[in-house]
Amino acid sequence: ALAAVLMMTGGWFVLIHEVFPRGDNWRLAVLAVFGVMALHQGALLGKFRLTVLAFWTLFFIYGFMQVGLDLLDMPFAYIAIVLGASLFVVGTALEKTPFRVLAEPALLIGTIWLNSGLFDRIAEATSASWAGLVSGVCVMFAAYGMHKSERYPRLAGLGYFIGSVMAYSGLFDLVRNTPFELAYLALSASMLYACVVLQSRALLFTTVIAMLGFIGFYTAKHFANSLGWPITLVLMGVAFLVVGTIALRVKRRI
Repeated sequence: ALAAVLMMTGGWFVLIHEVFPRGDNWRLAVLAVFGVMALHQGALLGKFRLTVLAFWTLFFIYGFMQVGLDLLDMPFAYIAIVLGASLFVVGTALEKTPFRVLAEPALLIGTIWLNSGLFDRIAEATSASWAGLVSGVCVMFAAYGMHKSERYPRLAGLGYFIGSVMAYSGLFDLVRNTPFELAYLALSASMLYACVVLQSRALLFTTVIAMLGFIGFYTAKHFANSLGWPITLVLMGVAFLVVGTIALRVKRRI
């Protein structure tokens, strides 16, 4: 099936090049080929009901819409938000069909696509730090929804991991060199409780790394050039030990 689709797609592109040798708008060629292939794969899907045909139908449909909206000069971020959200909805609908094996990758791609658009819009309106924080929280909420549904534990874990990394990174950039630096440590420490409630080891891992990283950053920034630096190193080691002990206790509850 893969070889047939690739050969047919390549054949259409060759035909267009032969008929319009001086054409310089590649988007029109892609739009035409993807439109024809979407109709072709959709017709086959209606007759044979195969998962591979459903995959290629979705691939060509979304490729067609991506290029079509780009031709209409819609900004990339809005295209990503619209198509990502629609693919997420399609992924949830696929759960109730014979093609449910496609639901998980559709949800993953839809979430990434949607949040890439959100990140771009927020970064343009504010800053990359705010974009990382907001997008990370959105990804974590999506992971929470999957976690509550108890259908996609792998996606939920991946969402908690990626979302928390983005959120912690964005928050750190926002509070660094401000009077609110210690709020970062307080927030990350409070997330240990969330790790227990959510039963997420991925979130526990990023939370512990965030706490240890901040402790190292803060002590190096404020005490590195002081006479108490050796004592600070000892205290930092104790802090690492305490955080590690807490993390182990939290892990046992997950």
